[in-house]
Amino acid sequence: MKPAVVVVAFNSAGVLPRCLASVVGADDVSDVVVVDNCSPDDSAEVAARAGARVVRAADNRGFGAGCNLGVEATNAGAVMFLNPDAAAGPGTVDGLARHLESHPRAAVVASSVRHPSGRPEPVRRRFPSVARAALEPGLAARLDERWYRRHARGRPQVDWVVAAAMLVRRTAFDAVGGFDESFFLYCEELDLCARLRDAGWEVHWVDGFPSSHESGTATRALPGAGKVAWAEGFMRATRRHQRHPSLIRASVVLGLGGRAVAWRVLGKRARSRDWASAARSALAG
Repeated sequence: MKPAVVVVAFNSAGVLPRCLASVVGADDVSDVVVVDNCSPDDSAEVAARAGARVVRAADNRGFGAGCNLGVEATNAGAVMFLNPDAAAGPGTVDGLARHLESHPRAAVVASSVRHPSGRPEPVRRRFPSVARAALEPGLAARLDERWYRRHARGRPQVDWVVAAAMLVRRTAFDAVGGFDESFFLYCEELDLCARLRDAGWEVHWVDGFPSSHESGTATRALPGAGKVAWAEGFMRATRRHQRHPSLIRASVVLGLGGRAVAWRVLGKRARSRDWASAARSALAG
């Protein structure tokens, strides 16, 4: 099984060369498709120069819609979704593909991801709970990773994985309709993994096939908008898949509102406004 790689780019010209250098021309990759989501910069041209096949979206309908468009452009039996600010390590695509081949019930597999500084990024996640929702986003992910290290040694199954570098089985992906395009950015992979598990598939995380990820580049220019998009996506996934969405919403709003108050006390009014906007978005959800 030689997977295709799908990269969804928006204003990503500065980070695409490193991303594409890790997969274009690699022996374990059948195709590299870059979906340009109407970037205001020259992302499409950068991708073409790097040797990727470019698909131009008619409009920017978000990350999930871009991924679906990329999948439609290839007939590979497995697809690696790679963020434009991420890079696959040597042998990572092949290692994940071999794991998928040897585990026929696995629909998704991911592995370790590190920031350029070397700091690990939590990838394996548990589905939201009322208690942990107040710690989203951020601290809950680190607690989830610690929980898996303690309680899931030797067992690859997890609830869901972050999509920065994620391999999916095409038959499973198509069977559940791919990403839900009502998610513009954030938590679309939570929703996808939940739907796959409901359909009888498994989600896996395995060690030893690393990728790197310079997270946050997509929303760096508008950090407040990123927090609002996360709150919208998180609450949409919660309403769909969790037993107590109202309690989880209250917990999320409490956590986000608490951060807004803390930053205001510290005199960081812009940060306080960003978290307050996210809290209002969660409350509306």
